[in-house]
Amino acid sequence: MQLEQQIKPFCIKSEAGKFIGLLGKAHVIHIMYILGESKVPIRFNELKRRLNVTSTTLSRRLEDLEEAGVVNRKIYAEVPLRVEYKSTKVADDLRLILRDLFKWIKSSYSVK
Repeated sequence: MQLEQQIKPFCIKSEAGKFIGLLGKAHVIHIMYILGESKVPIRFNELKRRLNVTSTTLSRRLEDLEEAGVVNRKIYAEVPLRVEYKSTKVADDLRLILRDLFKWIKSSYSVK
């Protein structure tokens, strides 16, 4: 007996699926929100304080976001080392989509 092969929707195939998975990781949406609201780049320790997360978790999420093209990281050759993060144009476009999604969620799933 041959199993039928299921066709996966675009949103869970390859890169699209990886990106959707990234959005579901802890703190990712919050990081994007903080960076998107800021007019200036934000340093690592400021993000860490505002999110109340461990350095390891924040580092991993920022690396994931940078790899996805959502965050830019700039390293300054200073002592001590200074690293700043800011959102990219891709992130700004995505924020508009997420804003509409959250409006829809609020109107559709609010406790009445």
